[in-house]
Amino acid sequence: MNIHLKDKSIFDKLIASTIVKIEVGSGMYNLKLNSSDSDYLIIYANSKNFTHSFYWEHHQFQYKHLGIDYLFTTIQQFVRNILTGDSTINYECLFSDEINDKLSWLYEERLKFRNYNTIRSYLGLAKRDLKQARKMQFDQIQNVHVLSKKLSHIYRGLYSVDLIMNGNYYTNRLDLEYKSDYDYLLSLKNGQFIKNNGNVAKFLDHAENYMNQLKTNLDKCLSSKKISTFMRPDYQEALDSKIMQFCQTDEYISKQQNDLVINEIYSALEHGISYG
Repeated sequence: MNIHLKDKSIFDKLIASTIVKIEVGSGMYNLKLNSSDSDYLIIYANSKNFTHSFYWEHHQFQYKHLGIDYLFTTIQQFVRNILTGDSTINYECLFSDEINDKLSWLYEERLKFRNYNTIRSYLGLAKRDLKQARKMQFDQIQNVHVLSKKLSHIYRGLYSVDLIMNGNYYTNRLDLEYKSDYDYLLSLKNGQFIKNNGNVAKFLDHAENYMNQLKTNLDKCLSSKKISTFMRPDYQEALDSKIMQFCQTDEYISKQQNDLVINEIYSALEHGISYG
């Protein structure tokens, strides 16, 4: 969940603090359709006043501007949300060209982020989408758009788990590296699988069996200590040192606002997140 901001002046300050801007969602995977939204994740320099604040919140900020959804996160929050399994999107951003270009020191660390929390998060999302897709499959024509989106999420999510578990590898660009698999994924996303009378029930049964197999393998890897729950302590120490060094650079300091008081933070800490 994200904290939704409504104050345009706060949005402007966050934009001014931008370190790197990454297109996420279907745009990241080259799966955009005419109906697809545009979404961006922005890593920004934390304001100077919040550097010394008690505030800590794992929810990222969200602001909708001119039909585009913007998600905002600090570098510290970005890393924590990957390692806790809170955001698979953040994990995928680690492998983006934008991170490689603007935060090459973080891109170089990307393979060290492979952990139990992240993989479980992918499997949890697949389980959710499987449950929702099963409810839609009996009225495929009426639900073709949403159901197609769910099928593509299930396939890509389980494919990602397979890549991460079997070789410590991940890619956002199946279109460049696994073209036949990408073409199948695209047929799921754009509805051609359903329109061509693809067997949705069989797809879901196979996906659920494969998901359970992956979960069993993941639990075995954890119990045998072949995978970390969070991150190896020596990796954490090295990464923390690099973050601290980066936050002392002129590049980072020049992006920091003096203050960024966001009342929605304090409200969320007391009352939870409200979308009313």
